[in-house]
Amino acid sequence: MDAGTADSAVAGVRGMTRAAWTAVFLAATACDSAPDITHTLHTDSVGIPIATAVTPLWAPGEGWTVDDEPFVEIGSISGAPEYQFANVVGAVRLSNGDIVVADYGASELRRYDAQGVFLWSAGREGEGPGEFESLDFVATMPGDSLVTYDWVLMRIQIFDPDGRLVRTLRAELPSDVATPGGSAPDRAVGVVDGRLIVRFAEMAGGTTMGIVRWVDYRLVALDLGDGSATSLIVVGGEEVDLVRREDGRLSDGRYVFFNQPEFGTAAGAVAVIDTEAWRVRLVSPLDGSIERIVRREVAPREATDAVVEGLIKEVLPRFSGNGGPSGSDFEAKRRAAKAKVAHLMREATV
Repeated sequence: MDAGTADSAVAGVRGMTRAAWTAVFLAATACDSAPDITHTLHTDSVGIPIATAVTPLWAPGEGWTVDDEPFVEIGSISGAPEYQFANVVGAVRLSNGDIVVADYGASELRRYDAQGVFLWSAGREGEGPGEFESLDFVATMPGDSLVTYDWVLMRIQIFDPDGRLVRTLRAELPSDVATPGGSAPDRAVGVVDGRLIVRFAEMAGGTTMGIVRWVDYRLVALDLGDGSATSLIVVGGEEVDLVRREDGRLSDGRYVFFNQPEFGTAAGAVAVIDTEAWRVRLVSPLDGSIERIVRREVAPREATDAVVEGLIKEVLPRFSGNGGPSGSDFEAKRRAAKAKVAHLMREATV
């Protein structure tokens, strides 16, 4: 990995989920022009290449590691305000090694040199040009331009490397996309090939009750030059226990072990990660076509008593302090949790 590649990845390293790391690893494996059949099996389905990971490339102890000592530390709990952060949502490294941090709490972008010395800040709370109501995302473009996304204002703002506002765009659906149940942009996924990928949450018609995926997620590519939008793919959202109440409204009860899709961008593609299927679909940011699939063969776990008890033992203390509940309260919660987990695991394996 060269310096430029490493620089563009710095913002997401600490926040990447295990599923995202799996996507990166499998994608790298799939790109090998002459893979060892022991590790990866290459097939094809209707013109779409499929790479199935058979065994790990790394033996135990040979995987990636993170150094104990950071290259640079920025921030303090006291002292100058430019070094205090309220809620950092992202950071990117520029081509010369400088670092730009997006602080949601301060509604600011702050640039520091490679040694962590403060250089400038841009933005403040508000709705005007260069201001933020909800600074949720930062990424870079060629030339070190900075792309930000504001969820509340549904607005994209592009700044030059010196923090000057260059362009403002709206996060909107393509005009030819109709969503009868309603739709709204809820977060930015990443920047790829001059496009910001934004996830829209939308209501689907004819929703059934029970264990379902609700709401749907639509990925939209927004051209950072002219603001045009292209719908890429629609997938089911978080898995919930959906119930219609007596007043006609929906109640979406969530639980600990729910499945949900994950999304990412890298190497000119959008990754759609299916957590329940150990599958990553690599989607074109131009038209949403599936360019490649990387996957693993993993058999579903049977919901045995031992599995359920182990999950309950791990989860219950999270909701009741370090020691967890005790006595009759613990037994009541344990029985209720066991019944719920067993039911949900059976649903997941059907």
